[in-house]
Amino acid sequence: MAQVDRANVAANLNTGPAWTGGVVPTATDIAAWGTPLITIGTAQALGGSVSWQGVLLRSAQTSAITIAATAGATLTLGTSGIDLSASGANLTVASLVALGPATQTWRVASGRTLTVSGQLTANAKNVTLSSAGSFSLTGANTTTWTNSTITVASGAYWNIANANGPGAASNSIVVEAGASATIASTVGGLLPASFTLSGTGTGTAATRFALHANVAQGAGRTFTFAGTRTMFLSMNSLNAATHAAKFTGTTSAETVLVAGNNTTLTNTANDFVAGGNGVEIQSYQTNGSEDGRYAIILSGDVSDVATFGNASNPVYIETTGAFQTTAATVNRTISRNLKIEGHTVTGAGTPAPDIFNNSATKLSLTGTVNLLGTNGLAATFDSATNGSVALAGTLTGAGNISVVSGGTLELATGLTLSSYTGNVVVGAATIKYGIGGITGTATLANNAIIDNASVSLVTLSHSSYAVSTLFTFAGSAGPLSTGSGAISGALSTIVVSGSKLTIPGNITSSFAAPAKSGAGTLALAGNNSFLTSFTHSGGGLELNSAGSAGVNIFVITAVTPNTLDSTGATLSRTAANQLNGNFTWKGTADLNIGTGNVTINAARTITFASTGETGTLKLAGAITTTTANLTWNFGGSTAGAKQCVTLGGANGSLSDGTAANQHAVTAGYFRIENNNGLGAVAATTTWWIGAFNNGTQTTKAALELAGVTTPDTKSVNLYNIGPNDDGALIGASGTSVFSGDISVPNVAGTRIGVKTGATLTLRCLVQARRPNA
Repeated sequence: MAQVDRANVAANLNTGPAWTGGVVPTATDIAAWGTPLITIGTAQALGGSVSWQGVLLRSAQTSAITIAATAGATLTLGTSGIDLSASGANLTVASLVALGPATQTWRVASGRTLTVSGQLTANAKNVTLSSAGSFSLTGANTTTWTNSTITVASGAYWNIANANGPGAASNSIVVEAGASATIASTVGGLLPASFTLSGTGTGTAATRFALHANVAQGAGRTFTFAGTRTMFLSMNSLNAATHAAKFTGTTSAETVLVAGNNTTLTNTANDFVAGGNGVEIQSYQTNGSEDGRYAIILSGDVSDVATFGNASNPVYIETTGAFQTTAATVNRTISRNLKIEGHTVTGAGTPAPDIFNNSATKLSLTGTVNLLGTNGLAATFDSATNGSVALAGTLTGAGNISVVSGGTLELATGLTLSSYTGNVVVGAATIKYGIGGITGTATLANNAIIDNASVSLVTLSHSSYAVSTLFTFAGSAGPLSTGSGAISGALSTIVVSGSKLTIPGNITSSFAAPAKSGAGTLALAGNNSFLTSFTHSGGGLELNSAGSAGVNIFVITAVTPNTLDSTGATLSRTAANQLNGNFTWKGTADLNIGTGNVTINAARTITFASTGETGTLKLAGAITTTTANLTWNFGGSTAGAKQCVTLGGANGSLSDGTAANQHAVTAGYFRIENNNGLGAVAATTTWWIGAFNNGTQTTKAALELAGVTTPDTKSVNLYNIGPNDDGALIGASGTSVFSGDISVPNVAGTRIGVKTGATLTLRCLVQARRPNA
């Protein structure tokens, strides 16, 4: 076998002058270009039919070479095929090419391209595309090249730029591990052959097959996945809804289907049929555009399990973009089991497989979702339409869950946890909990919303929470508890817009000075000693542990409605408290505000709730105010209410004697545990028991003295018999002495009582207008 060099002269390739030595290569010779360097016009016609053992371009050849067509002339190639493995130039073969032997190999160096635009004519003649270069077969080969196999070997890239390039439907295309094949965007019509993706590598070593065109699969054509981890990457639309056997697997190993940017899946039965362990979706975004970001675009309901292949095996999503939903009028349900593994693409892409819901409807994943690795699953939404995604089957694995922007990710009420250990990250979006067993950390960015998908209380199991300045609990379906996990971060505002949010864990950030707002109820039960201050500015607040309100300033601002409650707590507070707004004491259980003074900056009213609870609100510190405009409004309570306010401090500021500032106890109990609890020694403040301070009679109110001696400047007006019929003025415990004036107006049944073991001494003028006082 000899090499015959092309001469640097213009002559047809079937003539002697075209070749060094004047002899045309034969079927045992290799036609070679590059010695000498070909600088004449590079497109030389075949001239007539020739048979060569092979074609070779040497490294010295730097100008592109074209073997131009001649009508009726054929180039027949032998076992050496075409060799550009060391070429410095590209080669185009535009003539008819007859494949002589049963098998031949075409080799192309990295960076070089071999284009065969002429028709390939052969029957049962196989070609292997080898080396790291690019191959393009653009001839109309559908009827001329039959019953053959095209093998794309490892490292090679085949650009299928013509629908007829791969030959007849009887041909088979094998794409090996590490090889690539792409159907270009200019290709349309039916896929011309059956494809076997036989790669056995993983990751980037796997087979890559890309569709950049809207290509339909013909009847009887199949994609066969024969390897353990074969990749099929579809960048655009694959239109084969009318053909049942679209993708099939032949081994018990993991079958791979990778669908890319514009792949449209409809609810056609058997749209994807996968053998082996199911279907794999593997698509990596390589640039900043949307191209390749999403593995599958859902344009309709995909509830049929056959949509994603073998119903008994999971779909494996290994991608930077999993699903994108369209068609806002259709809810979607994917009932297949999913294995999801996120990948970060350097310089572009997202840190996890995205579910991008750009519709106003819900995408429900009702199978088992196994989140692999650390990146897990991200949900991105179009905030203009507020779509939602629900995990409604079984969640397992360790991959993180993140809600990137807009919309709602719902951990549905019916979701089952199976050893899931990942973390949850929420951006300026909503996460809705129907279950509470996620044990990883939760990170809430600024403007994050947490919600409850269940009408009953959901208690979360997160080990800790990292929060930004503001987060909101929507409470759209019911109450939520954050569980025992500690909360850290620069927390400044907790908005509870509905229902009730309970935070039993500790708020541990030394920078936290939160304000609670919103119409819902916030319940604190942790040791929040790191709080620099706490402001309650609307809705309900429950303080259910000694350290729940922190140890520094506790502020109630002037926002209505404003409710304070407890399940029973004595706050470990010695710092000042500010009553800068009115509030209602709900009285579910006792609450001791602590020994810190209570500063009042203007006229304020503390109102009893109307639900008849029996809890005691104790102000153990002194009430400090220069106006003394503090009204105890028990008027909202039901008859017989047994709620109680206890004053334990020396309230020297309660000294204003004007009628507008007198203190009215209109229901329940008012207990004094300090000699100056009723106000300063030199004051003349009057207390109205069982009436408003204008003298309007109410019912069931009492002033209790617990071992104190009151100043003789204090006066009380007594109405009625008290909540337990034991008196409107009561010696409650110890030895008490009342030194002021007592007036018993014209009200039947008004009593003064003493509890067992207590002593009450009256050193005062009792003015009774009825004989039964």
